[in-house]
Amino acid sequence: MVRQTETPSNRIIRDLLLMAGVLSSIVSVTADILCGLRYPGYSFTDQVISELSAIGAPTTALWVRLLQIFAVLFAAFTIGVVRESSGNRRLRLTGWLLVGFVLSGPLWSFVPMHQRGDVFTGTDLGHIALGGVMVLLITADTTVGAGALGRRFRVFSRILVTVAVISGVGTFAYVPRMINQLPTPWVGTVERIHLYGSFRWVAVLAVALLRGDGRDAADRRH
Repeated sequence: MVRQTETPSNRIIRDLLLMAGVLSSIVSVTADILCGLRYPGYSFTDQVISELSAIGAPTTALWVRLLQIFAVLFAAFTIGVVRESSGNRRLRLTGWLLVGFVLSGPLWSFVPMHQRGDVFTGTDLGHIALGGVMVLLITADTTVGAGALGRRFRVFSRILVTVAVISGVGTFAYVPRMINQLPTPWVGTVERIHLYGSFRWVAVLAVALLRGDGRDAADRRH
């Protein structure tokens, strides 16, 4: 396959879009740490991340502002992945799964979570259900994307898929305790293993694409 000559302006746009993937992961982790530190009594070990944006939580406004930045960066990265996927079927499917992730983002505003001790309502159930959908999307994306680049990326992705499945199931095992307003020891740690692994995968994918690994993989298939 003969590559089309890339103009300097297109190269800059490409790099900015892909770099947004790295920045989105940094913003996500920063939001979690910053909001957790500003929430009096919050436990990173025993509380879920969603409690940082729960109804009435002292960090909800800050969380929303930071996640808006994340949403813009992640959407830009998704565009970058789709742009890079020419001739690479697995990368194209990965990009469209990322599109699904982006489009599902606004749904969170319709299913807010309540703080611990408040009445458990339908929005809390909806929040948990949407969380399950997001876990499936992330796992599917990592699974499909594993074969989009080279061998090292495939091994790295498969390790993360294994970790994601175990930690994702582990997180949702706490749902009955959350519904019944019972203590949830270690739920925060288990959930962060899942989400931080996903953020790392996005950042590594972005760096690999910046190096041209996606195009090299497409060339090898032709």
